[in-house]
Amino acid sequence: MSIVELPIHIDKPILQIALYDHIQVWRSATELGTYVDITSNESTPAILDGTIAGPWNLNGLSLSVILNNADPIVITFSGTNPFPLITLLSQINLVVPGFASEVPTDTNKLRLTSSIVGTQSVIQVSGSAASVLGLVTTHINGKAARPLLSANTEDYLFRDYDGDSTFWYKNIYK
Repeated sequence: MSIVELPIHIDKPILQIALYDHIQVWRSATELGTYVDITSNESTPAILDGTIAGPWNLNGLSLSVILNNADPIVITFSGTNPFPLITLLSQINLVVPGFASEVPTDTNKLRLTSSIVGTQSVIQVSGSAASVLGLVTTHINGKAARPLLSANTEDYLFRDYDGDSTFWYKNIYK
């Protein structure tokens, strides 16, 4: 992925600001595909929540993690089945400090959270442990802060730090 710069032009911003205060930016991998909002009120990290509550049978299974588009990190779980949440968190955080926690509150499910925010915040997992933990293996991004509209500004530049020149983008006022 690469940085995609999106010039956004607002005609008559003084009139637009009477109705809207922010710009939302959406992207799709294809022209007719599903568009996903890549902005929010404030920048957020990529978060991946497991859907299966523990304990889990993980001994000998592995989880491959691509975090923020760095090289993959492989975590191989070892110990006595079934693994309670505290053991799972400990083994993951030993390899990637602060990465694993519990999906709030008292769910006994795994949450993985990137340490950075914005569209450059990325989590993608694979491996035999992913399905046991209920983790999707699709590319998950954080969100960038929505640009604030200004009465005196017609031209904005939005950067998608995990973009692709083949992606389709649209923006709307909110």
